[in-house]
Amino acid sequence: MAAAVLSTGLAAAAVFVVNPYQVTAPPGGGGGGGLGATATAYWSMDEASGAAVDATGNGYNLSDNGGDLTQDTSTKIQGAGSRKASTAPTSSTRFIWADTGVNSPTSSFTVWAWVRLTTASTIDYKYIIAKDGEAAGEKAWALYHTDYGTGGKLRLVWSADGSGYTTIAERTRPATGTWFFVAFGYDAAAGQAWLSVDADTRSTSSVGAAYDASSAFTLFGTAGRNSWNVAPGNVDEVGFINGVSLNAAQVSWL
Repeated sequence: MAAAVLSTGLAAAAVFVVNPYQVTAPPGGGGGGGLGATATAYWSMDEASGAAVDATGNGYNLSDNGGDLTQDTSTKIQGAGSRKASTAPTSSTRFIWADTGVNSPTSSFTVWAWVRLTTASTIDYKYIIAKDGEAAGEKAWALYHTDYGTGGKLRLVWSADGSGYTTIAERTRPATGTWFFVAFGYDAAAGQAWLSVDADTRSTSSVGAAYDASSAFTLFGTAGRNSWNVAPGNVDEVGFINGVSLNAAQVSWL
């Protein structure tokens, strides 16, 4: 896994990262390495406030729903800074990309992000990235963390019908105050959803495509839930590809 300019909470081995949405050659290929796919949306999280701008030029900006996702220059992966949800969020705290056919893929897709959590979860779930509106018919998938009866877990859940969730995979939650890299998605050809943390061996589960929910794509929290469902912390260098499930080599390149 390519990493970043050294920054607070980042391992000393992390030294370099590129903008993966800009490259299209396969890893190690004649184009100098890359994904072999172009991101549908990519957010560098360098803005001081307001919307997180889609760097691909496709216009899929993330709106700052609560107006409280501030820039944090003290800890980041690269660029001007990361974006931060405070330890006192509201029920409106979240980045939102409203539902479209683009962010509701019924075939393969990949999501990735650098994440730094600042507090543990004393309730069942604190959402990091999700397409979930809580109500029946609005659930597709969600990545959250929880300490409730688990000892601290990072968990990917999946809905086939829009109402209930199945756990795809879980990991021991990385320590608070440290950056980690998470990637997950759906491989339609294999019929598998998958999760990888810090480019480790991915966990897979044989499932159908996620439900085509009407909920928004969100970061930090999700619509219809409460302030205690927000995951306080930082995110940086977030990407999404519709139609492509990146393989392990591609994920390790990010």
